[in-house]
Amino acid sequence: MLAFMMTIENDRDRDKVTEIYKRYSGTMLYIANSILHEIHLAEDAVSEAFIKIISNLEKIDTVDCYRTRGFGAIIVRNVANDMLRKQRNNNIIPFEDYDDYLGYEEPAFDDFSAAG
Repeated sequence: MLAFMMTIENDRDRDKVTEIYKRYSGTMLYIANSILHEIHLAEDAVSEAFIKIISNLEKIDTVDCYRTRGFGAIIVRNVANDMLRKQRNNNIIPFEDYDDYLGYEEPAFDDFSAAG
């Protein structure tokens, strides 16, 4: 997070992001964790959300208002949902590995000849 703070050019904007982080990062972490159910992923979502907040800082006039809190909440919710969607898409099992996934083993040819 500190590295992203250093990319902000003026002190006023840097102070604004610091204040947003102090006020709303806990709420944002709670929202992300309620979606992702893993704290380390939720922390990643909050970090990514702050990157988006920094890039849209001109849209925030007042830090201490419900609109800023809502803005942060919406961004982190969208980031967390995107992460969850990507995670679910990565859990696709290739057709070739499907038998291994189910634990199915095809009987050996010798097993059929011994039974008959």
